[in-house]
Order: sequence, then C-alpha cells, then structure tokens
Amino acid sequence: MTIEDQIKDILRDTLGLEDDQEIKPSDSLINDLDADSIDFLDILFHIEKKMGVKVDSTKFNISGFDVNDPEFVQDFKLTKSGAEKLQAAFPERKERYVEGTAMQSLFRSITVYDFISLIRSKIISDYISLKEQREFDYNTIFSSFLLTEFGFGIIIKYLPELKDDLKPGMSMTQIGDTYSKPQLDATLQKLLKDIKPPKL
Repeated sequence: MTIEDQIKDILRDTLGLEDDQEIKPSDSLINDLDADSIDFLDILFHIEKKMGVKVDSTKFNISGFDVNDPEFVQDFKLTKSGAEKLQAAFPERKERYVEGTAMQSLFRSITVYDFISLIRSKIISDYISLKEQREFDYNTIFSSFLLTEFGFGIIIKYLPELKDDLKPGMSMTQIGDTYSKPQLDATLQKLLKDIKPPKL
C-alpha cells in the first residue's frame, strides 16, 4: 500500500467516510471532506500511531511555520512574512496565500495532496534524524519551505538513489510530486519501517 493509500485510509476511518468513497488529491480536508479542528488532531494522532510519523499540529506546514508566531500570524490573519513563506512552499498556488488571509481560510485551503506532501517530507526528515541520532531543525533542511543545500546533501548521503530526483531549491510541493512516483514511494515505505516505533 502506498503512502497516499495509507493516508487516505486514515482519513476515511477518522472522518467516518465510506470505505469505497473516492478521496481526490484536490479535495479540501474541510470543504470537501468536512474535517474540523478536532479531526485534524485525530488524523495526526492516527498517523503517528499507525505510521510512526509525528507532526506538531502548531507547525502543520513544517519549516517553522508556527501559527502562534506573530511574525507569521497576527489577529488570526497572515502577515506579509507568513504569506511569503507559504508562497515559497506552494509557488504554483501562491494566489491562495496573501497578506491578510484569515487563518480559517488558510486551513480551508489545505488539500489532501498538501497533507500527503507534508507527511512525505516528514518521513524523510524523521529518517535522517534517526540516522544522525539527533533531532533536526527543519530550517536546516527546508528553509522557507525550500530544500536547502545542506538538506539536499544530507538526504542523498543516506538516500543516494534520490540524487537525480531532488535538487536544492525544490519546494515541498515539488518534492511531493517526486515522491508520487511508484519507485520513490517504495523508498519511503522502507524508511517508514525504520522510523515506526515497535508495537507494544
């Protein structure tokens, strides 16, 4: 089962959807699948429990974007800095993220594909942290949501087969596109086996 399929199964179970209900990558978790803030926490809990991938709910978009940081969010709206960070992460959809965007609108814009891209990137960083035996600051691997030179170097150190598929400066969405390839999803499956905690 691919990473995408695993996450879709978790979404179906958590949101009470029919087993055969199609979940499209473009579906908004809130607008199309009726998720709410409690559901988000529940989804993240089940992803950690079933896949071993832990995501800080306040840093849902990775790379230090903290919804409680006034540099990025003030009065429940995106600041200029917050908008620029998200535009860098998702350049092909940057019109979503403009200064003054309400946080409610921001969360409504999160798609299944965005969520899957986040988990794929987190699997890589968790695996690298495990191999280096230390917790990485995401800003050393993803700066403003773009893969850094350091991040690229350390990823190919442990995953040399990705040398031709990744390059510094790639956005998280582009990395998500890369890992949608079947052969690279298989690589992620192997990484999951390493980072997933043993069952009690």
